[in-house]
Amino acid sequence: MAISIPEAGELKHFISLVKRIDYPLKNHEVKQIDYLLFNCWAKIEPTGALYWSSVQVEQKATHRFWFRSVKRKTDSLSISHGVLILCDGRYFRPTRVTDANGEGVFTVVEACELGDIQPENKNLENNTSSMMAESLL
Repeated sequence: MAISIPEAGELKHFISLVKRIDYPLKNHEVKQIDYLLFNCWAKIEPTGALYWSSVQVEQKATHRFWFRSVKRKTDSLSISHGVLILCDGRYFRPTRVTDANGEGVFTVVEACELGDIQPENKNLENNTSSMMAESLL
């Protein structure tokens, strides 16, 4: 069964894919840092269902994200543990990543909403030099 792909004008939500990494500090503490992987436009559908096309999802998917496929960034191996979707200040954890119709044009991500969970750095960083210095203290 073919999945309908987004039509013109439906990719209207600006999302960010971020990688959340915990850096160890002294005294058994960690510091969470979000690293921006990339930004893109997406179509978002609320699902709220436990089943989709008779496939049971391990955790309840609350939203479905559609965005254009990018090689080595949007495949199921790249969107794995530690990657979160950020949209309008809310975070989502991907539970299932598929290629829409196997054509390599759109990626479909089913995700569970986590809410407003902020990393300790409060912004998206792209370098680790300050964190590496802190972890050596």
